[in-house]
Amino acid sequence: MFQLEKIVKKKRRNYGAIYTRESDGERIYLAWRKHNEIYRCGHDSISDAMRAGKAGWAIDDETLLNLRATGIRFMGVLMRESQEAWITRLETFMLRGPGRLWYFHDHTARGGTPQRVLPLQHFLYVPRVRL
Repeated sequence: MFQLEKIVKKKRRNYGAIYTRESDGERIYLAWRKHNEIYRCGHDSISDAMRAGKAGWAIDDETLLNLRATGIRFMGVLMRESQEAWITRLETFMLRGPGRLWYFHDHTARGGTPQRVLPLQHFLYVPRVRL
């Protein structure tokens, strides 16, 4: 079981939360998302993006850097309506050089933030999370 430690906010929006596993104290960050927020990388549908290996979860760069600074090793995405989760190691988002698995999108021109997108195949899918 996990215990809610802290809600992470960006401006006025609740963005996700840090949870602590009761058995060993391991901390994990879960961004709260909806199914339609799966990043499609320009494809018309999530299915098309998945077939092309481009569907993924986008996390803003600032959040990733803050998580690394606080010593969190695992992060993921929690779909709030279905309690499904995709979990990965934070270091997977931080890899540099030719072996990196993520790609970068800068949405600052449209009022957004720089984001790193990690394809779904690099996440562990958990069908029902008990928090």
